[in-house]
Parts: sequence; structure tokens; C-alpha cells
Amino acid sequence: RHCRKDELRECKRAYEVCVRAAPAGEGYSEAVCECSDEYYGVCSRRAGCASALMTQCVDEMAKWKCESSVCGSNCVDQGNGVIPPGSHIVPVNNFGANALRFSVCFRTLNARSLNRFGMVVQERCQPHDFHLCPYWVPPTTFTAIALPRNASYLKVEFC
Repeated sequence: RHCRKDELRECKRAYEVCVRAAPAGEGYSEAVCECSDEYYGVCSRRAGCASALMTQCVDEMAKWKCESSVCGSNCVDQGNGVIPPGSHIVPVNNFGANALRFSVCFRTLNARSLNRFGMVVQERCQPHDFHLCPYWVPPTTFTAIALPRNASYLKVEFC
């Protein structure tokens, strides 16, 4: 999928109208969260732009103290806080009937082989080396996942 900018502009207009219509004072934050859910969770996904807006979505949701799982699956720092610069944002098309579970491993080059023989050998991850991402990608969803920049393996399982 590609980000269709015309559709995204329409989504942004609808989002801005929604935010302007939000009640002032108490209840404003909840109304902005609902507008953001629609914009980031529904409309931007339909336009194919969810992965491009993931970092912006997480920042916006944190600003208004909204539930950020609508932004995608943040696998960096177990989903806590903002997405650090340099993280990889990967679009995920889950058109299947099962949920997807992601996990990452941080194994690197075998330093002994490199120092001793000058050979570049990637260490293999064992099952206990993988760190589970905190959110699953539900069925029939187009979303994004944020991965740590130093992850060397990505495992995808369906459930």
C-alpha cells in the first residue's frame, strides 16, 4: 500500500473539524482522544498512511494522555513512552484471520570469530533471547510496528 496524500488531507480536515467542535474545559481531552482515534486509527490506515504517521500519533496520544495502541505496535522499550529517533517504523499488512505477535532479538556479530579469524558470523537467537512486543496486531488490519534500531532478528507468529 502507498500513502494516498489526497485521502490523508481529507482525514486531516475532518480531524481539525472534530477538534474544533470539542467542548472547552472538562471533557476536551477525551474529545480530542476520540478525534485522534478516528484520524490515526481509522482514516490514516484507510489512506495507507498509518506507518508514516506512527511517531506523530504516539506523540499526540501522549500529549492528551490517550490510549496509544491505536498508533500501531510500539516494540521499542516495551511500548512505554515515545518512539526514540532512529527506530525503524515498518508497515504491517495483516489481512489474515489471525492476530500477529512480534518479538525481537538483539544478537550481533560473533566477536570471537571476527577477532580471531576475521570472519563475520551472525550469532543466532535462541528462543529465550527474544523480547515479546507488548501489543498484537489484530486480524484484517493495516498498521505499523516500531522496532528498536539495534534489533537483529524479527520473529512473527500468528495466533
